[in-house]
Amino acid sequence: MYGADLHPEFIDLGYELFLDKDRLQVTFHGNVDVFDADSALKQLDGTIDICHASSFFPMFDWDSQVRIAKRIIQVLKPKPGSLVLGTQKASAAPGEYGSEWGPADKTYRHDVESFEKLWMLVGQETGTQWAVDSTLHKTTMRFSLMQDPNFRFQYYSIRRI
Repeated sequence: MYGADLHPEFIDLGYELFLDKDRLQVTFHGNVDVFDADSALKQLDGTIDICHASSFFPMFDWDSQVRIAKRIIQVLKPKPGSLVLGTQKASAAPGEYGSEWGPADKTYRHDVESFEKLWMLVGQETGTQWAVDSTLHKTTMRFSLMQDPNFRFQYYSIRRI
């Protein structure tokens, strides 16, 4: 199992929070910029069966999400069954939103159809095919972000076919 983060201090914080550094069998890569083709992620190209990418895509705008999906495809094994899965904030009204936190001024929140459209576009541009399975769910939790009546959580799996 591998993990990657732009900020290596988050890896250390995770060990402190879960108290599992002595038993967690994960190889972590810090200072990994998904947009840098020469980052430490490069050594994983073509080796990963499953990529867990929760709460990652909606930190970015549409064009950046396309680039991220293409980069994820590079690290996955180039065979049917390779899988991307996760959960993320979404919207019953997909589109650009202001960034609550994250690196971009604008972010893109998906619904089921727009997320499938993203992966169909990426598939066309990379010569790959993907089956997208996702669902949106309302939440009963209350904090500022979720005051938007269109706010949803999206659960997804994207399988290479």
